[in-house]
Amino acid sequence: MDDDRKPPNEKPSNKVTPIRRKTSDKPPLDDALEELRRLLQETEPLDDELSDAEVIRDEKQFRRRFGSGFDWPKRDRIALIALKHEKDLTDAEIKLFRRTGNLSRGPFGVRLTASRWAAWFGWFQLAYLTPLLLVLLAGLNANMFRDPGRAMLVIVLLCGVIGFCIAIYLLYIKPWLIQKRTQVRDKSSLVDE
Repeated sequence: MDDDRKPPNEKPSNKVTPIRRKTSDKPPLDDALEELRRLLQETEPLDDELSDAEVIRDEKQFRRRFGSGFDWPKRDRIALIALKHEKDLTDAEIKLFRRTGNLSRGPFGVRLTASRWAAWFGWFQLAYLTPLLLVLLAGLNANMFRDPGRAMLVIVLLCGVIGFCIAIYLLYIKPWLIQKRTQVRDKSSLVDE
């Protein structure tokens, strides 16, 4: 019996023999990574042309960053950037507050003015439109194959109602939810202190 052969009732072993590669004259990958890390640490980051200091100083940069509707004096630009950092808002959220009219400026700075009643009004409108959406979906299902012309009309109406619901959410509900989030964050930071 050959020594290499095993009896048929014995299971083969799960040993894996590693294959050794030839060593090359190139430096190992770790040395190249260390050199790359060293070079990256020595570089200075590029100045962002739309940084907070730049948009406070230059009104054109401010309008470029936040939108063309912002023709605000320097005092209000400073207050807006301070509010942005204080409430931890994004630029998109500030643009949303501006477009919906929920960002007011006054002698004491800039503040968020989303109304709870407007949010309730938006929820009421969405609750009112939900049955209409369900009726349109049922009409689409019933007319899909029998009358393609009527099905297309139902699809157009359905897209219009869905777009109207999205607009209601963005105009009335989302600003209030963002403002509520910032108020909860402010209260939790007061408790932590």
